[in-house]
Amino acid sequence: MARPAHPAGSSPLPRIERQLEERLAALDAERAAIRRALGVLRRGRDGTGPGGVRRRPRLDDATVLAALRADPGLRASMLALALGAPSEAVAERLERLRADGRVERAGLGWRAIGAAGDGTTSSDV
Repeated sequence: MARPAHPAGSSPLPRIERQLEERLAALDAERAAIRRALGVLRRGRDGTGPGGVRRRPRLDDATVLAALRADPGLRASMLALALGAPSEAVAERLERLRADGRVERAGLGWRAIGAAGDGTTSSDV
């Protein structure tokens, strides 16, 4: 069977190579998200923090922003697990922070934008 002839400069190989590189980058991001999820699950399996002290759910702007600065790209569900807060409340908080220009989407997760300790206020949910 003969190979189809491609006019000069119209080889599909660069496009295929670019698509494969993009897919690898997406898989790398997914691998990192899964590793973070495992870390959150392993640290907070019993709902306690260091020393066996029971964690209280605390969901305010400063806590969410600090968590995202410590782990950029964290998904809302993993953030909820890490903070011991309901995922719906975390999602709502992230949307409010995005509307305020303080967080942005990072692939499938979120990242804080702006400087830490920027004098912003927090409000409890």
